[in-house]
Amino acid sequence: HCFGLIAIVKYRLQMLNKPRKTIDSKTEDAPYNRLVEAISFHIEILKFASLLERTFSRMFLILMGVSLTFCS
Repeated sequence: HCFGLIAIVKYRLQMLNKPRKTIDSKTEDAPYNRLVEAISFHIEILKFASLLERTFSRMFLILMGVSLTFCS
C-alpha cells in the first residue's frame, strides 16, 4: 500500500509543471501549491509507514516468542 502511495507522489511531482485544465483562473501559484500538496501527502505516507512498522514489529516479536516457547 505504501509503494502505491509513493508512486502517486512521484506522479504528482512529475506532473508539477504541466498545466491542468481547471475552472479556477488562479494558475500563477499552481505549481507551488501542487508541490506543497505533494510534500504534505509524502509526510502522511511516512507517518503511515511508521505506524505499520511499529505494529508489525510488535506482532513479529510476539510471534517469535510464541514460536520459541513451543519449540523448546
